[in-house]
Formats: sequence, structure tokens, C-alpha cells
Amino acid sequence: MSGLPDVSKMSISKGMAAVYAPKKKPGNMGTETRFQTNLTRLEVTKNLVYYKYDVEMALFFRMPSGSGEINEEKPKIFTKGPKNDPDTQRRKGQATNVMQALTKEQAAFFDLSNNTLLYDRQAVMFSLRELNVPAQGVTFKLSSNLVTGKQEAAEIRVKIARVTENFQVSSNDVAKAVNIRPDQADKGILEVYNLLISQKPFKDQNWVTYGQCNHFMLKAPNGFGPDDLKPLEECMEMKVGVSKSVKVLEGEGKQPTVYAVTELKKTAIHRGNQNLVDKVLSMFNGQGGEVDLRPNSYNAKIVEKKIKGLTVALTYGNDAQKEPKTFTIGRVNGPAANSRETSFTGAGGEKYGSISDYLAKKYNVKLRYPQYFTVSPKSPMRGGNRPWFPMELLMVCDLQRVQKEQESVQNQAIIIRCSAALPEKRFNQTAAMKREIGLVSDNKMLLNAGIKPDDKFTMVKGRVLPQPSIAYAGQGNRPTTMQAQAGRWRIDRNRFVKAKVVPKWKWHILYGGQPRQSDDLVDDYYSKLIREMSDRGVEATEAGVAYHGRVNSNTVKAIFEEAKAQGIKFLFFISETAVKLHDQIKLMELEYQVLTQEIDYSRMKKTVTNNQRDTLTNVVMKINAKCGGLNHEMTLHGLKTQTKSPIESPNCLILGFEMSATASEAPCLGFAANHGANYQYFKGDYRFCDTKNPEALATCIRDICKTVVTEATAARKTAINQLVVYLNGPSEGSFKDLITLVTPRIEEAIAPSKQVTIIVASKSHNERIFQQQISGENATKQNIPSGTVIDTHIVSPVITEFYMNSHLAFQGTAKSVKYSVIHDQIGYDLNTIECLTHLLSFMHNIVNLATALPAPLLVADRCAKRGRNNSIAKYGSGSDGPVDFERLNSTLTYNNKPLRQIRFNA
Repeated sequence: MSGLPDVSKMSISKGMAAVYAPKKKPGNMGTETRFQTNLTRLEVTKNLVYYKYDVEMALFFRMPSGSGEINEEKPKIFTKGPKNDPDTQRRKGQATNVMQALTKEQAAFFDLSNNTLLYDRQAVMFSLRELNVPAQGVTFKLSSNLVTGKQEAAEIRVKIARVTENFQVSSNDVAKAVNIRPDQADKGILEVYNLLISQKPFKDQNWVTYGQCNHFMLKAPNGFGPDDLKPLEECMEMKVGVSKSVKVLEGEGKQPTVYAVTELKKTAIHRGNQNLVDKVLSMFNGQGGEVDLRPNSYNAKIVEKKIKGLTVALTYGNDAQKEPKTFTIGRVNGPAANSRETSFTGAGGEKYGSISDYLAKKYNVKLRYPQYFTVSPKSPMRGGNRPWFPMELLMVCDLQRVQKEQESVQNQAIIIRCSAALPEKRFNQTAAMKREIGLVSDNKMLLNAGIKPDDKFTMVKGRVLPQPSIAYAGQGNRPTTMQAQAGRWRIDRNRFVKAKVVPKWKWHILYGGQPRQSDDLVDDYYSKLIREMSDRGVEATEAGVAYHGRVNSNTVKAIFEEAKAQGIKFLFFISETAVKLHDQIKLMELEYQVLTQEIDYSRMKKTVTNNQRDTLTNVVMKINAKCGGLNHEMTLHGLKTQTKSPIESPNCLILGFEMSATASEAPCLGFAANHGANYQYFKGDYRFCDTKNPEALATCIRDICKTVVTEATAARKTAINQLVVYLNGPSEGSFKDLITLVTPRIEEAIAPSKQVTIIVASKSHNERIFQQQISGENATKQNIPSGTVIDTHIVSPVITEFYMNSHLAFQGTAKSVKYSVIHDQIGYDLNTIECLTHLLSFMHNIVNLATALPAPLLVADRCAKRGRNNSIAKYGSGSDGPVDFERLNSTLTYNNKPLRQIRFNA
């Protein structure tokens, strides 16, 4: 073994394959405590072999000549197809029916009395007994009536063949599922077990499965009442289910062990088999009068994002009742069906004056709403066209989830409230779903197939880290230090550590209705805020106040033009709730380089009438941070480790990158770092880049690192030779690219030292941690305490991982952050990394609370959101064309602009 290289001292840029950083010893700081989890240990039967087969199901048709001959060239393979929810569910249902019929018809071949089959309802099947399949595979024929009633359909053919690689998967291969070299991990056994524990929801018609791991019940089980699944607006319904996965983890005594993770989930689905026009009209319930849905109307624009991406079926035509044609809506706000704009000539030369005219003559269909806008498919239909269809002739397909963009604000709020169950309730409901999905010790199907689940969830040992101390300037220039309690503290009468002078500023009050000449509430708020600023040491000149009514984007632009002409550097907005100009204000901030802050008028009113000083303090904290000030400083206190913390080192830079985004958002990378003179002041920016392209992402991160290293070197007047980089968003599947592509580029920023530690943060995992004994009436008492850390038992056997809960949840159940140290050239012990991460969660600096994510990631997240919002405000959303990253980065980032030097998005 002495001939092997020391991976802890090796630069990835030398061309080696991906290798995780050596696994570190667990930390030992803090008070040891036991916790409950939502993980179930699976006892594995040894010496079982699972045989893996490829499955292809195809529907063949007869030649149109009428000869009865089968067309061998154009079968319809229904184990593949579009990925929208309705089509996927239909295909999987057909595949299930065909497989059930096949196993019954070919009982001797499959021998189910002595065998277990695990079919994923697509293209993969495992068998506990080796099937008599020749090298070229075996093909069975079944009646086409299993999937279609069309006369031209001839037969179904099912081909089963051995997979070309990893034909045999052994239950003895559990430890092979993880490897310090991710390329060499053999996850075949995890595929078997994931499929195995999905069998009950696959076969039960009360369940619907999205992907392979997200299972929802159409009818909620016992233990779920009206408060858990409230009615939704706009013809949507809420369903409860579970997201599950199977993993090989460190286990008790560091023996790699198989666990099933079950996370309670709720989702919204569109009510199926409903006329699309009725669904659209439901969006305007309560408005009274006739709804204007003509093309380009205000209502049409509101509806657009709510139905784009919806899969619908035609309600007219020869197959409308049995097998209707379906498509996913791609274009909305098309011409009215009675518009002459839609006139056309038919294939036989027939003249049609409009879509309405065509439907009346061709199908004897008279439209109720011919004046409404039409919609068209996302992809061309047969013949290569994307025709316009009246909404009233379309039916919403069943079992499709509501996309984020389709949710109303009201529905989002309902789902959030219903999902925010307290720990005790969430734990009990998760246990109920564990039983519903069949993860119990007496499940005969699981036992026959080689696993026995524990009936109870796994208990683990963890620790609670000490709380840090917070320093203020105190009163009368007498510094004050206090210790946080349970993730929070009171500022009392203390002044900020580094209070700033607010530059020339002006207040603007934005009303949705008539303008006012004055507002007593605003006057009171102004006086209170100025007094609070003075108490905290923040200085400001007298601000003018202007009042605006019936405001719009032109109002905002005029305000910034005036600010530019008058040399105003800070605009303070108070907006009525009905005024929705926040994104325009922030876009103007970027373009004019004038700081802004906006608060809601109703919140301002509540602050004044209820004398809420804490709320005033929070506003002043944001103002000071935006102006480059530092409200408080953290001291290590009980978090001091043997190794010097990176936050104390002038030569070490701490960065955060936010890499997560939805498919519909502009691809934007947010970042933040402590690259100024003060090591605890984190500021950031964003760049537009193709975050799904590893090479492009690596180049973008390298360029950012070089920039902040240069700025930090100048600010601190010393060389930067260490980088601690937090990444938020990447999944474990992308760790390989992070190590082999991104890491070498980051190393270029501090060559030749190349001392880089990379820590990936994730809140998208399914693991939950609960107190051993849950008690109390509210979230703060029931949730795990601030400082909770777990770095053994339920972590990876090969990656240094830990779960940390730095904040104290005030509602619902806390979601701990999972951290993975994937690369480490600096060599910190785990105590140092855990204590640093915990400390950084107290450095958000605009609240007196610890946050779930450490400050560099939280600031980076806010920057990424600002970038995406600015892009939408400037250019709109939903563009299908290529993204011009160079244009976006030159016009829509803060790079090389004055506000880049401060935390503009505090």
C-alpha cells in the first residue's frame, strides 16, 4: 500500500480521476445527544442474486393497404415517449397491464410461484431466478386490445433480453455501492432495493408515482385530516405522499448498512377531466361580470403562465371519446377562433373563414366562446404544424402535477401552511406513510425478495455545539459582548460595531390609488426610524418625502431620473401592497447605481401603531449593511478549536456559490465572499452562465475566484493562499464533475499554493432529524436545538459528511443542511469545519438570528435571485431562444459598478 499516492496532498489538476477527500474523524465538540430520524434500517439477506433484463414493449400496426401485413418499420414503443405527467402515467399503466398479462400467459416461463419479479414499468426488470432467455433475447406476442381499441393495431411484442453489463447483482455487494472513487461505485444493488420498496405503490391503484421515488395517494390514509389537505383554488387538489430512497450509509459501528429514507411530501395536482375554459374561468371567481379573455387582454396575460405547460386532450374528432389526441400547451394568447386572421384553405381546397367556421362545417361544433384567445402545442403535431385550438374544446388531462409557475400566490400559501407540520405531527405522519408504503418487518413480498425493514425509525447519536458570542460597540463607546441563546439574541440598547453614514437619500411613498399630499403614519414612521438609526450610531441627513399615486413603471423610472439629476444615492420606498413594482425598482437600482430599500405600507403601519421597535431595528440593520456597515461581530467563544479558524486568518478567503435554479429561470450563478478588509462582511454579485454545462460553470467560477482573490489581496494587504468554498445546489451525482472540472479551475485562482477546501451544502435531501423525546406546544420547543450536528451513523461511509441545524425553526419542522467535504487540500479537522459552518450561520448581519445556511451561501442565494429577477424584469420570461450570456453579464450584473463594493442586496 505504500506505493499509493497520498490523495490528501494531490492536486486534481494533475489529471487524476475523481477522488473524494479522505474521510475525516468525527467531531467531538459539544454536548452528546440522541436523535430520531426518518431512516429505516433494512436487514439484507445474504447470498441472493438478482438477474437484470432489458424490457421493450412495442405496439405494431397493419399496413394501410388492407392486406393485413404488419408494418415492421414503424412500431410504437410505449416504454418510451414524452415526459409530461399524463403521458408518462398512461404509458406506465399500459406497461403494467401488459406485464401482468404476459406473466399470466407465460406462467411457466416466469414461474412466479417460486420467483419474484421487480418491474420498473418501463425498460428494466429484475428476477430472483435466472430466466431461460437466449443470448439474442426472447419475444412474446400479445393482443393489441391490452392498450388500444384501434382497428389498425395488430399486436404487442414484448422483448426481454439480458443486459449487456452487470447482469447479476448480488446482495453481498452492498459495500460496493460506495467508493472513494465515484466512477468505481457499483450502485446496482441500490437499483434493486429502490425498485423493491416501490412495488406496493406501483401495484396499488390508490397510488400515483412520479419518477421512481415520489409516491402520492389519491385518497389520503387515516391520520390526515382537513387541516392537512386543505382545498385549493383554480381547480387544483392537494395530495399527500412520500419521497423515498435507498442508500448505503456508515451504519452503527461503521459497518456499511442499507437504509430507506422516507420523507413526507405534499403536492398540488390539476383536477383532471375538466374543460380547460372552465378551469381558466375559475381563476377569476368572485370578480363578477363577464371575464374578458380576448387575445392580448389583461386577463389573457395573467392566464398565460398558469396554463403554459399543461397537457390537454381534444374533445372532438373520431377518437375523442376513447383515445383522444393530447398535447402540451406551448403557446397561449393566440388569435380568437372567430377572427378572420385564422382563415385558411383546406387540403381539398375548401375555404374556411376562421377556426369557428372550420369547426362548424367540419365537425358541426358551435363554440360558446369564439372571442376567447386560443392555445397551441409546444411541439409540432402530425403534419408538422402547431395549430391554434379554442380552449373550450380541450380537456385537462388527469394526474399532472402543478408546476411552480402555474401556482397562484394563494395556493402556494395554502400548501406551505399545510406542509409546515410541527415535528411531533410530522414524525407520526411520516411513520404512517412508512407503513402505508409497506416498510414493515412482516411484509412478505420484501422478505421473499431479500430485505427486512425495521419497524421503528433509526436512532442516532449527535451533538449540540455551543453558541457563539456577539460583540457590539455598546453604549458610550464601551464594547459589549453577549452570548447567543438557542440561535438568537437581543441587541438591547447597543450600537453597531461599524455604523455608517447614509448618503444623500429621499423617501418615496407609492400608492395604488389617489396620491396624497401628506401621510401622518409616514411622518411617525420617519421620526421613529431616524431615532432608531441614531441609537444604533447610524447617521443620516434629512430626507425629502414624495408621494405618488396610481404608480407604474414609468413612475419608478422618473424617480430614478430625478435621483440621478439631484445626486441622490439612496432611495427609500414605502409601497402599498397592491403596488407590485419591486422588481422594477431593483432593476433601476442596477441601471442607475442608486441604493434602494422597499418596505410594505401595511408593515410600516403595524410598526407604528404597535410600536414594534424590533422591526425598526431590523430595517436599520439592513440600511447599515447596504451602506457598507457591520452591525455586529461574532466571536468563537466555545467554538474555538485547536486549529485556527479560517474566519480568523487574513490569508484565507471564504466564498459561497449558489448553483440551484428551476428550468424556467435564467441560468444565474450567485456568489459571495468576505473579500474586504473585514473578515465577517460578506458581499456578492452574480454571473449569468450555463450552470448545466460543467466546463462553462468551471470557467465562470474560476474567473469569479480570481476577481475576489485580487480584491481581497488589495483590501487585506496580504497574499491569499487558502480558499474555503461552499457550494449550494449540486447533487451527489455532480460531485465527480466538481472534483475533476471545477476544482482545478478554482486552484488556478491561488496558484501555486492550490490550498482549496470545497464543501457542498444541500437542503434538497430527504433526511429529517427529530428530538428523541418530542414535547412542547410550539415549533421552537419541538424542534431540534440550534447547533445540532450529526456526523456518524447516517452519513456516507466514504465522504466526510455532517448534518447541521444552526438555526431554530419558528414554524414547521426544521430541515437540517447536509454538508459534504468533497475536496480538501487545507486539511482542517472536522471540528474546525463544523464550528466554522455554525459560526457563519450567525453572520447574516441583518437579523438577530442564526440562519439555516451560512452567510456566504445565503448572500449568494439572494444575489442569484436578484440576477434572475433582473433578467425577467428587463427581458421577460419564457424565451425559447439561446441565451446571450455575454450581453447579460455586461448589462445586468454589478460587475465593475460602484454598488459592487457593498452588500447591495442586504
